Amino acid sequence: MRPRLSQYILYCTSFVLIGGALYLRIISYPVISADYVSSLSHWLDALRGSPGLEAFAKPFSDYPPLYLYALKGISYLPGFDLYWIKTLSVVFDVVLALTAVTIVTKTLGGRMTPPYRLLTFAVIFAIPTVILNGALWGQCDVIYATCVLLSLYAMLTDRPVAAVCFFALAFSLKLQSVFLAPVICGYVLAKNGGWRLVILVPLIFAATLLPAAAAGGSFGYLFFTYFRQAGEFHQLSLSAPSIFSLVDLHASTPSMYSSFAAIGYVICLLVVSTVIIQSVRLFSWRQAQDGRTIGEEMESRFNRRLVFVSLISALAVPFFLPHMHERYFYLADVLSTVYALIDPRRFYIPLIVVTSSFFAYMSFLSSSVPFFGRLIINLGIFGGSIFILLVSLLPRFLSIGDRILTAPPRPRGT
Repeated sequence: MRPRLSQYILYCTSFVLIGGALYLRIISYPVISADYVSSLSHWLDALRGSPGLEAFAKPFSDYPPLYLYALKGISYLPGFDLYWIKTLSVVFDVVLALTAVTIVTKTLGGRMTPPYRLLTFAVIFAIPTVILNGALWGQCDVIYATCVLLSLYAMLTDRPVAAVCFFALAFSLKLQSVFLAPVICGYVLAKNGGWRLVILVPLIFAATLLPAAAAGGSFGYLFFTYFRQAGEFHQLSLSAPSIFSLVDLHASTPSMYSSFAAIGYVICLLVVSTVIIQSVRLFSWRQAQDGRTIGEEMESRFNRRLVFVSLISALAVPFFLPHMHERYFYLADVLSTVYALIDPRRFYIPLIVVTSSFFAYMSFLSSSVPFFGRLIINLGIFGGSIFILLVSLLPRFLSIGDRILTAPPRPRGT
């Protein structure tokens, strides 16, 4: 295929994706989600009904304050609150896509052409669950995911302070940011004295609580928000395509239920430990270069492996953890797509991950969009698919550190 023709196809594909994604967002705006009715609208009423941040004097939300500060700003705006909530998420949809472009560009280097850069933006912007999560559901997962991707980019460019700070901001927004925590831990452990940077996470989190605490909120109550969140739900799976979707939970006895949860925690601990070890091996190799020029191909290979390890962390941790919601695979949706854009031969990874997340959304969203009720499928199918995917990726993941120097040069992939 001639270069001009291939570039023309990439541009046309990108514009179609962006146009389609914008159209779907526009028609999603009027949808009123159950979460808005039961939570977000009440939070806004509490914030609007008190001057400044005085609403924090009495607990009114199970979220940490950082996102609630944004809702306070929205409470001053005219018009329908839900539209502003969704607009905030859509703005971050754009920022998320731009951040993904920087990661793919950093990884591919000179092979990143302008049409492929636009295609990268378009594909991330058009991820179905990204569209549903913000523009239809009115959720804010895109904000913490953007901070996580910025943290990943900081690791790619070897800026430890920025990496930890962006991760701390993500953690201050959503607890699900911890799905990338094993990679961050591996990064700081591989740096000489880098472990000291870990203190920035609780410090930044605490700093985000100060305005609410100064307005009369209990600092201790706010600080332990995530501990209360962890005890809100007791189901092994809340419509998540996790390992527990393979089990008939309704037929489980209490002892079996507890055993399943314990097994999940043990496997998750093994996953976290392994990701930390593999991350340390990766970053230790780069640390050992001691500033030497390693060449574009070697740097690209290292970056691909780091994105891959981050994907495994974001996918495997929520897959084996009990009490996960359908939205908790949001970060895996984004990272799997980023990885496939870096290595198009791995297109099947986001195809499995994003499809699984998409159909997991249907059960909850069907109350707002009746048509989605027709798309409810047994999640065991998708839990099994992700499990097979993880098993197939395991050999590559376990050998990821060994192959940095030994793998033959290739234009794409690990």
